[in-house]
Amino acid sequence: MDTDIYLAPVNFPFVTIAGDGVHTLRKGTPLVQVIPFTRHDERLPDTIRTESKNEADERQLVYRNTLAAEGWYRQQARSRR
Repeated sequence: MDTDIYLAPVNFPFVTIAGDGVHTLRKGTPLVQVIPFTRHDERLPDTIRTESKNEADERQLVYRNTLAAEGWYRQQARSRR
């Protein structure tokens, strides 16, 4: 996942190997491994700044569209049962 250029929030999926039931993870249990690296790419700026109003609007649009699509997929899965 290129989280440095992806506009919407990211939910990292994972698979459990425990049996069925409710399980509680202890505080501090690692869930995601992040491997940072230096990207040598012209697309990324060499300064850090706050996002512009247009960038914030675009990010929100991507996020809302993602939520809407997830709802559509869930609805499709329910109708196939």
